[in-house]
Amino acid sequence: MSALEVFKYSVTGSMPPLGNLDDAEAIIAFPFGRLENTAGDYIAPGATNLALAEYIANNAQLREKNIVLTEELADALDGDTDGSITLINNINKDGRTSSTYDYAVRAGEHFRQHNIGQLAVVAFRHHLPKANAGIKRVGLKTVVPDLRQVGNFDPESAQWWTRNLAAWIVRESVVLPVSLALRQI
Repeated sequence: MSALEVFKYSVTGSMPPLGNLDDAEAIIAFPFGRLENTAGDYIAPGATNLALAEYIANNAQLREKNIVLTEELADALDGDTDGSITLINNINKDGRTSSTYDYAVRAGEHFRQHNIGQLAVVAFRHHLPKANAGIKRVGLKTVVPDLRQVGNFDPESAQWWTRNLAAWIVRESVVLPVSLALRQI
């Protein structure tokens, strides 16, 4: 997928499915937003992550696979899967959530250690193009389910850029060119 397509699908949230889910050996799920208390501590997954977890739990092709995810999505999924769950820390030393690419790198290390080379990428539809590109950049093959109707922006999210489309576009208009220049997508 070209950089232009990543940007287009990040804005439109209309990335089409890619490949066959049966070919995926495992799932990588990317969080989108979260709820925090006034001190900035995580307290709940938020509406978008709940929608992603519900999608995984209700998809027979996905729920049987092993999954790597973050605290937000593990809480949202609440064990409602038939495969094993591996939690990857998504918080940096400074207490902030990691970038999409940093999470992809950590997850990629896990998958390579377990000889897993092809993943189903699950992410909010506007985040999906960057998440998929990040996983490909770390050397793994991907398949993408149809996520074009799953979840919405969460106006309650602690992360301002996950609250609405306008905020997302403002942030990604800066982040995507930087990610491209750093060869993270």
